[in-house]
Amino acid sequence: MSWLLPFALALLLALAGPALARRLGFAVAADDPALALATGLVALHAVALAASLAGLPWHWLFPLLPLALAWLAAADRTPRPERTGRRRPGLADLAVLAAVGLFALLVARDWVTTPDFIYHWGLKAERFALADGIDWPFLADPAVAGLHPDYPVLWPTLAALTARLAGRFEAPLLLLWTPLLLLALLLSIRRTLAAEPLSPAIRGAALAWLACGLGAFAIGHRTAGAADWFPALALVLAVPALIAPRSAAGEARIAVAAALAAAAKIEGIVLAALLVLAFGLRPGARPRWRALLGAGLPAALLTLPWLVQVARFDLFTATNTGAPALARCAEIAPAVFRVARTPEWQGAPFALLLWPLLLLRPRLRALALVLAGQAGFYLWTYLTKPVDTELLVLASLPRLLLHLLPALLLGLLLATAPPGESRPAEEER
Repeated sequence: MSWLLPFALALLLALAGPALARRLGFAVAADDPALALATGLVALHAVALAASLAGLPWHWLFPLLPLALAWLAAADRTPRPERTGRRRPGLADLAVLAAVGLFALLVARDWVTTPDFIYHWGLKAERFALADGIDWPFLADPAVAGLHPDYPVLWPTLAALTARLAGRFEAPLLLLWTPLLLLALLLSIRRTLAAEPLSPAIRGAALAWLACGLGAFAIGHRTAGAADWFPALALVLAVPALIAPRSAAGEARIAVAAALAAAAKIEGIVLAALLVLAFGLRPGARPRWRALLGAGLPAALLTLPWLVQVARFDLFTATNTGAPALARCAEIAPAVFRVARTPEWQGAPFALLLWPLLLLRPRLRALALVLAGQAGFYLWTYLTKPVDTELLVLASLPRLLLHLLPALLLGLLLATAPPGESRPAEEER
């Protein structure tokens, strides 16, 4: 029965996260499962991080969780949305379930685990589980400098908490979070497409195509346990807010997406900043500075304590950055072309060449800005990291493309939508 633990915990987080967010003044939609899960993940990480910073062992939190859930359920007076007019399940939804189900089966068999989980994410998670909290002195030990001790800790924290609840550290059990993230990403895409003036056939075909493509990459590239699913989900979650005028619901969506990205990976911090800035450029009735503050505050509250601890324990590694060298372009370009042809991505990276099409639709320009900024950051990283450039590109770019391609492909699909009134995802009923 312990195999059900990640699913049960995900359900609890999806129920409690939005209620907590609404108590804090964020207009998180009550009927968006992907956004609800992301909100719960951000809330759980915030509590776990605060407990570790305060020196409170995590096991003290577990008896408080049922009480907190009961309080949130009683205090949340948000009207539940009506369910009239929702899309009925179709063949595309079967494709989603098939892709996620097959991935989950292979994850449970421990056949598609990323080496990154074995060599650093999982090791940190196991140490955190044993320490009953984030073990900063362990990360500061020079002997573990190869474990990327300066990376944000949302994923190892989530895995460690799951292991504590399960009573044992069993990698396949913890890795089941990855299919859940894939499911959330596809559900978010489904919701965004449903709000567009597209024919049901096109929506269904697009969703099935994305489900099969992302499922194939998840399996073929062995991504179980990779932290890259968090920024990928964050950017897809942010799309509805980036293509609509600023609103309270959009601000809450960006706040959750930015916090999720920033807490998961270093490049997620850049993504969070881009999301907040791009959202601030959208038209809206609320003063721009207030929108920027509201959208960026959760990410800042998670990032600043982490930065303080990284500086305090001197966790930054020397290979993070160096002087830019344009001569590295001679190695970067052919390596990028090799990655674009990798079988696991089935040619999807060449869709980056279609990025200018997003600029032709005014409402997609904020999304285009975020994609360009994030891709530019990756290029800057390759130009400055004092390591073997070709090897770095070949080893990292297939995963980094996961951050961009789902949202890019979704944006290109939206660019094909005929002019017309699209319903904001927050208003989908």
